[in-house]
Amino acid sequence: MAELMRPKHVGISLFSEGDPDYSARKGASLDVLYSRRAGIVMEILGFQVEFGIPVVSMLVLPLQKELNRGFAENSRSLAGLFEQIKGSREVHGNQVKVSVLGKWYNLQGSIVESIKSLIEETKDYDRFFLNLCVNYGGQEEILDSCRVIALKVRSDKLDPENITREMIKENAYSSYFIPPDLIVKAGSRELDGFLLWDSPGARMHFTGRHWSELSRNDLVKAMHL
Repeated sequence: MAELMRPKHVGISLFSEGDPDYSARKGASLDVLYSRRAGIVMEILGFQVEFGIPVVSMLVLPLQKELNRGFAENSRSLAGLFEQIKGSREVHGNQVKVSVLGKWYNLQGSIVESIKSLIEETKDYDRFFLNLCVNYGGQEEILDSCRVIALKVRSDKLDPENITREMIKENAYSSYFIPPDLIVKAGSRELDGFLLWDSPGARMHFTGRHWSELSRNDLVKAMHL
C-alpha cells in the first residue's frame, strides 16, 4: 500500500487557459463555470483541516496580461467567493488565516474591498493558513522581488555582490510561507508558473481533469507516494 505523504504546504492550481472552450463543451457560460469555484475552494479548505495541512495556496486568477480569454468573467466571480469564505464556519471554527497574494489591488474596487474585508476578518487567526493567488503570475512575483532589491541597491543600502537567493524569497509575495512540498495541477500537464520561485523540490501531481472537476479523492491521490 502506498505511503501517505504529510505535506506542510500544498499548492493547488485552479486555472486553465482553456476555460472558455471547456464551458462551451459543457453548454454553460463562463460565469456559471466560475460560480462553481467557491464550492471547490471550500472543499479544499475542509480537506486542509481534515488532514492537518498547515498551509494551502491556490491559484484562482492568473495575471491579467497572461490570460488571453475569460479574465473578466473570472474576476467577476471573486467577490462572491471571498464573501463565502468570510462567512464560513470552517474558517472561523478552525482559525484559518486567509491571505491574498498577487496584484489584487489592481482589480476593480468592489473586489479589492471584499479582499480587504476578508483579510481583516481573519488577521488574528494562526492555526491554518489559506493563500489565494489573485491576479498572480509566478514570473511577475520574482520580478517584483527583484525590483524591491534593485531599489535598495540604487539607494546604496545594498551591495549587488551581497544579493542572495534568500533575499529573493524575503521580498516575494509568499515570503512568510515555507515552499510547497506538493503542487497539484489540474487540466493540462503544462506548467503555469504557479509558485515558480518556490517550486523546485516540490512533488508535482497532475490530475488530468479540469479544475472544476477537482474532488477530495484527487487530493488524497496526490498525497500518496
